[in-house]
Amino acid sequence: MVPSLRVDCIAIGLVVSGYAFTLAGFLLRLRYVQGVKNLELTWNVTTPNVAIMTAGLFLLFRNLHGNRVDSLLWRAIDYLSRMSFGMYLAHIIVLNAVHSHLAPMLGNAFQRIPTIALTTFVITYLGIKLLSFLPGSKYLIG
Repeated sequence: MVPSLRVDCIAIGLVVSGYAFTLAGFLLRLRYVQGVKNLELTWNVTTPNVAIMTAGLFLLFRNLHGNRVDSLLWRAIDYLSRMSFGMYLAHIIVLNAVHSHLAPMLGNAFQRIPTIALTTFVITYLGIKLLSFLPGSKYLIG
């Protein structure tokens, strides 16, 4: 796929519009819904707004272009993509442990969510990185 500014604009538009629908739905439901489980339906993975954001992100990553040999950005993305399946499989285990330890210590959601997400990402990455040194690890982590 040849990089295109038009594709980038469409992709960014999809991400922004999907996020705007998610935010609007969340703020609207916040006043009426009792309980977090029902409130989470706004950003459930089966909702159209999340599908729109996902399509936009997919287009953005599809449209990335760089000197694939010398680009630091391309090497980082390529390296993380090799670890992504293992990280996907392991992240929920790490997330549950990190959430149970960090959530009581952090006051509000603006601190809690990014801290827990970043901590989960780093710990999962390090765990998968260690597993990648084992013989036959490609069958474990992809």
